[in-house]
Amino acid sequence: MREALDAACRDAGRAPSSLRRSVAIGACLGEAILRIGPVALPPGAIRGSPEEIAATLRSFAAEGISEVQIALAPFDVRGVEAFAPVLEALRVS
Repeated sequence: MREALDAACRDAGRAPSSLRRSVAIGACLGEAILRIGPVALPPGAIRGSPEEIAATLRSFAAEGISEVQIALAPFDVRGVEAFAPVLEALRVS
């Protein structure tokens, strides 16, 4: 998909690097299952240790993604608190 977007930019006379690229993904910490209301989301969420999740997030940056929107599981304050070690892992690297 990135190649098609880059080609469309070039065809329009715009540099592909001028685009801000973003991705939305779920992140499951521990054994949590990502749910939005009663719906369990498909297994595309990233999961693992804080260091593993941080490494995955860093890989997005390496691919030119400038913004990542993360839906946390559990989808409440526990998810935010559980995500704190991921932020710390990103901060120290």
